[in-house]
Amino acid sequence: MKRILITGINGFVGTDFTEKWKESHVLYGLDINLSPKNGVKAIYDWNQLAEIPGTGIENKKQHPVVNDIIYFFNYLCQYFNS
Repeated sequence: MKRILITGINGFVGTDFTEKWKESHVLYGLDINLSPKNGVKAIYDWNQLAEIPGTGIENKKQHPVVNDIIYFFNYLCQYFNS
């Protein structure tokens, strides 16, 4: 099962992806809104970024816990600037 970190998980797009992926992936969130979400293992805020296991930020020797990071702000900026 793939482990995915979704930024903005409590936003509109993050919520939509959570609903679609919660049955087939282990989801982690990164958001300013730390409200718990069904199907999400943990939600972190930006100040905890270095504490998220497996992102490569806290310890490059550790085996990754997160396989992919979905960064919606970047995606949306590219979408609206094209």
